[in-house]
This record gives sequence, structure tokens and C-alpha cells, in this order.
Amino acid sequence: MLQQKSENGEDHIWLTPVARKKLRAMAASTSSQPRTSPAPTSAAPSVATRTPSSGGEPQVSRPAAKIERPDLDGNNASSPATSQASHDILSPEGSSKIEKLNWLKERAQNWEPARKLDSLRDTMVFSVGNPDAKLVLVGEAPGAEEERQREPFVGPAGQLLTKIIEAMGIPRSDVYISNIVKFRPALPNQGDSNRKPTAEEMASCVTFVKTEIEVIQ
Repeated sequence: MLQQKSENGEDHIWLTPVARKKLRAMAASTSSQPRTSPAPTSAAPSVATRTPSSGGEPQVSRPAAKIERPDLDGNNASSPATSQASHDILSPEGSSKIEKLNWLKERAQNWEPARKLDSLRDTMVFSVGNPDAKLVLVGEAPGAEEERQREPFVGPAGQLLTKIIEAMGIPRSDVYISNIVKFRPALPNQGDSNRKPTAEEMASCVTFVKTEIEVIQ
């Protein structure tokens, strides 16, 4: 599976919290043992973990792989695969949820991993709603109307979403709404045309929405 991912050009692998915990435990155990001279080895085996309730494919990591961990000031740093995933790296500053979310919003505006892709437009659309919400809704990326109003889910799909929320007996203002990608994906001669974000575009921004959810929880 790792070889196939490598052939497809993938060099980053997302790990579940359980997988990260196991890898950190393995690293701690290895570091406590006496060092010995390295012996010739074949290709490093892969490590797979599966959570009992997931029912999906195992999460796989290459033991010696490096992953890029952006911090929330826009810097990149390489770290061993045993380190925490990028969305765990930093706690937002501020004493209240609103202050923490505003802190995230400020950093998202000039977030280097997203801006350097050169495939996203310039107007940021961050989030809207109640920071104490019991329900969080996450979309893929803003469209033309969202970009104009700088608010997620206000176009045709957003109007339908509002009707669904209200039919559940919940005011839209009681829900927290965000997107994985904080900028509208670009197209040549775009006009009002929209497109879905690529996996690379989502990976560049996903650290923010994950941290938003942590703040609200």
C-alpha cells in the first residue's frame, strides 16, 4: 500500500490519534534501549493500525518517513512520523472561544501552505455562527456568493441548508458553519463558476477547521 501511495505521488499520510499514540510509545521504547551498530536491512516494513470501531482500511505509516508540520504562524518544519499531526501542534491564543477563533482567522488570511499553491483566490471566507454550538457543519470550500459576502453557505446550497436546519427546529445562528478550504478554488475566466477543492488544497487548510472544532468542543 505504501509503495502504491508513493507511486501516486503521495508523501504525507494522516494518522489517527490511536496510531500516533502507538508510534510515540514505540519511539519512546526504542530510545530507552542501548544503541547498537546498525545491521544491514532490507526495506523498512510498514506499520498499520486499525481502530476496532472504524471498520475501514488500516491507517499506514512509514517508520522513517518525514511529514511537514505547519505551525499556525505559517512556518513549515520537518519532524519524524512519530510526532503529532499538524492540527495538534499549537493551541490558539486567547481566553475565550471567540478570541481563539479570531486568532485562527488572522493566521488563516496569510497561511503560507495555502497561498503558495497559487490555485486559490485571495478573499478568505472563514466561518460563521455560535462558538458554543452543539452542531458544527463543515463544507468543502466557498463559492462565488460566499466569496462576495465573506460568509460560508449563503449561496443556493446555503439557502437550502438554512431551511434544513430550521426544519430541525434549530436557528441557523445557533449552529457553527465552516469550510475545510478557506479560499475559493480558482479557475481560468472564472466568473461565477466554482469547482471542488483538490486533495492538496484541502490538506493545506485542514489544520484550521480541525482546530476550530477543538475550540468549540
